[in-house]
Amino acid sequence: MYKATHIILLVFFCQPPLHAQRLFGNEWINTQQHYFKIPIVKTGFYQVTAQDLSDIGIPVPDIPANAFQIFRDGKEIAIEISDSGFVPLNADGFLRFYGEKNDGRRDTSLYVMRQAMPHSYYSLFSDTTFYFLTWRSDGGSGKRIAQAGGVHTGETLLCHREETLQLYTSHYLPGRFYPDGSGFEDGSALSDYDTGEGWTGPEIKEKTIYEMPMHDLADIPDQEIEIEIMLAGWTAGAHSFDISIEKDGALPRKIANDHFNDYGTWIATFLLKKGDLSENGTCRIAIVPVTGSHISVSYLKLSYLQESKFAPEEDQKLFHFKNSQQTWKCVYAPNTTFYDCTNPDLIRKLIRQNKLIYINGARRVIGVREYLPVASIRPAHFQEINASNADYLIITHPLLRVLANGTDPVEAYASYRASPQGGGYKPLIININTVFDQFNFGQRGPQGTKNLIAWLRSSGALKFVLLIGKSIDPQKARKIRNPSQTDLIPNAGWPGSDVALVTDPTRDILYPVVPVGRIGAITPQQVLDYLTKVKSLEAQPYSAEWRKNILHLSGGRSRQELSVFKSYVQGFEQKLNGSILGARIETVSKESDDPVEHIPLYRQINRGAALVTLFGHSAPDITDIDIGYASNEKNNYNNHPNYPAVIINGCAAGSIFYSDKTLSSDWIFSPKNGAVLFLAHTFNGVSTALKRYTDIFYEVLADPRFTSQPFGTIQQEAIKRNMQRKPDIYDSTTVQQMTLHGDPAIRIFPAQLPDYSFDSTYLRLSLPAKSGDQVIFKVIVKNNGRNLKQTPKLTFRRWDTDKLVYRQVIECKAVAVADTIQFQIPGNPAFMSTESFEFVLDEENLIPEENDADNRIVYKYWRMRNDPAGSDIVPPLLTVHIGGRQLTDGEQINRNALLQIRLFDADAEKIRTDTSGIFIWLQPLCQGCPEKRLYLESAKFNSEDLTHFYLETHLPQSLPAGKYLLTARARDAEGNYAPDYQIHFSLGHEPGIHFFKVYPNPSSDTFHFNFKVNGINVSGLVNISIYDITGKIVRSFHVKPHIGNNELLWKPVNQPAGIYIYRISASEAAIPVSIEGATIDNGRLLWFP
Repeated sequence: MYKATHIILLVFFCQPPLHAQRLFGNEWINTQQHYFKIPIVKTGFYQVTAQDLSDIGIPVPDIPANAFQIFRDGKEIAIEISDSGFVPLNADGFLRFYGEKNDGRRDTSLYVMRQAMPHSYYSLFSDTTFYFLTWRSDGGSGKRIAQAGGVHTGETLLCHREETLQLYTSHYLPGRFYPDGSGFEDGSALSDYDTGEGWTGPEIKEKTIYEMPMHDLADIPDQEIEIEIMLAGWTAGAHSFDISIEKDGALPRKIANDHFNDYGTWIATFLLKKGDLSENGTCRIAIVPVTGSHISVSYLKLSYLQESKFAPEEDQKLFHFKNSQQTWKCVYAPNTTFYDCTNPDLIRKLIRQNKLIYINGARRVIGVREYLPVASIRPAHFQEINASNADYLIITHPLLRVLANGTDPVEAYASYRASPQGGGYKPLIININTVFDQFNFGQRGPQGTKNLIAWLRSSGALKFVLLIGKSIDPQKARKIRNPSQTDLIPNAGWPGSDVALVTDPTRDILYPVVPVGRIGAITPQQVLDYLTKVKSLEAQPYSAEWRKNILHLSGGRSRQELSVFKSYVQGFEQKLNGSILGARIETVSKESDDPVEHIPLYRQINRGAALVTLFGHSAPDITDIDIGYASNEKNNYNNHPNYPAVIINGCAAGSIFYSDKTLSSDWIFSPKNGAVLFLAHTFNGVSTALKRYTDIFYEVLADPRFTSQPFGTIQQEAIKRNMQRKPDIYDSTTVQQMTLHGDPAIRIFPAQLPDYSFDSTYLRLSLPAKSGDQVIFKVIVKNNGRNLKQTPKLTFRRWDTDKLVYRQVIECKAVAVADTIQFQIPGNPAFMSTESFEFVLDEENLIPEENDADNRIVYKYWRMRNDPAGSDIVPPLLTVHIGGRQLTDGEQINRNALLQIRLFDADAEKIRTDTSGIFIWLQPLCQGCPEKRLYLESAKFNSEDLTHFYLETHLPQSLPAGKYLLTARARDAEGNYAPDYQIHFSLGHEPGIHFFKVYPNPSSDTFHFNFKVNGINVSGLVNISIYDITGKIVRSFHVKPHIGNNELLWKPVNQPAGIYIYRISASEAAIPVSIEGATIDNGRLLWFP
């Protein structure tokens, strides 16, 4: 007989929320009292002596014994104490309490619903429970263990129910994927803990036997033994299996043939008899999965009647009963105290009389011979917090507050945010250990952070949350030693999410109650480096011209995707058309269907872009339209202090909780380079959900109420709108897992007013053909601020020295980004070299602007007649010779060959004058071989003339034989890069001529002799002799060859048509002439002029 339960759940937001009063986990703390933490990793009865308390600095003589209290999970538990009343503990005094190791009961709040949790026997985060010791300061008394009653009915019990739990926790299952039938590679998953998610045993791939021993079975006829089994599903699809009880010398007895589906769990309870057990009392359970099923055992739970006695080696033992009023006898238990621990918060001491114990309804009893000592007692981390006086929360870790360069970087960050330059916020710094203690009863995990944020938010003052410290996936943290040293600030779950820390689906709050971001630092220096970048960015003028720039990138891996993804980013652009942002948007699109295409983006990044948005395929360390690492000098990024926000619409580019080396982390922590914000997905992204997410983000960005708001505020509003528009499961996962790396308080478009100015590099005028004709002026007016669609007036003045010659006021159209203003003035009198032209925008200051100082510009007429062409944007020409020649790809060369680089630039002022800006890398083409840069300290260089630069150096003598890729890069003094030069070459092993070809053959003009010499170095000569059919030499060549391709020409002059013979020989035996092992030394030439 058995009963089974199949757990199959729907999506979390299908369940109606139940709204109870929100508790924050700190309600039990009295800030007037001192608290100490006691870690418990084993269930049992513990004793703390007066000496233990004194050793940690507790003033025992000053504390009345009745004042002591112990709390677990915010509830005071009853304790036993040696002294009572208002006197202190004696020197040999003690206090005792019942402590339980941690399990998963408190983790249920993290699941999409309570039923989604497979079981509560094992914690997601730790085996340790913390008990908090304190003492009352108001004269009151703490809870004490009371004596239970002594009611007796019926016969005396001689046995109890023994319960054995065998947990299997070697493997972590991520739970349900969406859509049904998908998995890790192609599915989506909620960051909230979902159906089936948790720890289990290894996968059962074939028949596996599990053994559970039983001891001292009670001698009761036909007693029933109860066993409970939980199985977990590893993949999508049906999981079928058989379960049998095996016994030596008997056929297996099948007790189940069943199945369940997908990532759920299967629980069954079976009733066995003594006859099912082996002779030694062991229960042997055989589980056989059907082909195609993927299952594991999560736990086995055995319950049977056992004789009640204490083994000699046992100091404490748990006994289980049904609700009974009978007396009970436990043998071999002298000097043993029994407690009713059915309710662990309200322990009762059982009466023992004449060897009988009055159970009095207890269902769980602990017998104690010796009390356990506690492992440690240490002060708890509590902090007095004024919630109404904090609007910028920083949660961090002590490891990141170690002084770096004489500074606490976290305190420095808070100080900056408190300053006028940093926004004038009211920062609150809380270390993560305080969060655990004060808001999660000492436990690790995300619940404490959730509680703290909700508590602060309840005051209405909190504006931003910044998490300073790295997090890792919680399942990884669970199994490593000292997780607090690696998982500094835990995120909400798996797939990684910080947004889920500030939402609460169980309370129908599906959008962030406050913007949240993270600086995923692992060292104090990284915090300082990031702070330096933020300060540099925010010190830039609100209306700096580069802040109007937006860069859009589109990828794809097929012709269809290339087109669709490009249309997506064009759609983002359309969201901003006509908005007050007035952005200058450039789109760069991937053109090939190769998995990755590298398109240099350093020009756009280096000149400044406030926002970079990419839509394409990605992984933690790469995007299909490859933006590369900001720290990689080969990518030429040098964009200090113009740091953008980056949005990546793809898969796992924001997987900062899984990998240490991600694009997100590199762009954020690259000093004086990269970005200050990086918004990307931590897991598998769904293109339609990503498009919707970013569409709405751009919609909010175009909303005048939000354009100039902090990035986190824009993200928060976008998520709110997303969740109000009938979201599906993929919208929910996208919202959770698009993780903001960086400070959410940063404003990427901070200007709120327009800012008009002139393009100082552009003024055009058309001089009159004859006296009296009109003169046409063209000038460019820019708006580096917001596009409020106002129409400024342009005042023009023509001056001759200090004399006003002419004045005109021109009505301008509204300028979003830039516009060319054209107007005419009379051509009389004729222009003089002493004249100047003055242009003033909004001279009467009718339009409020970010900056009025750049509204005026003056041009000298004599300068305009000699106006330079403007800045140089043409890159130089780069040529490379190796071994004195331009190689063909794949050619072999001499070891230590001479490398010669020439740069040509038509702009003589921009040609290089030193080796800066010239880079050479050498990549051995072998598995795992790193690319290395060749430095140019010993290179010789000179400028051959005003437009040519020449450099030469030798390849390293130590290069081993093999194939290589050489990359050369160079720029002129203006920063214009020539296209990269790349060439494959090889260094040979076996010397000799391994290729020989004559072409064309037959020939009517010239014969080309082409041969390839392999090896590392070569000496001697190669001789080629040509004979007529009589054997007479008509031409001889004696060539000193070089490694690689060699070529010489022979044009028969005054030679009759016919057949000629050539022979090849070498003056050194070290140059054999062969192809693939076959010796060659002669051939025929057909000459037909």
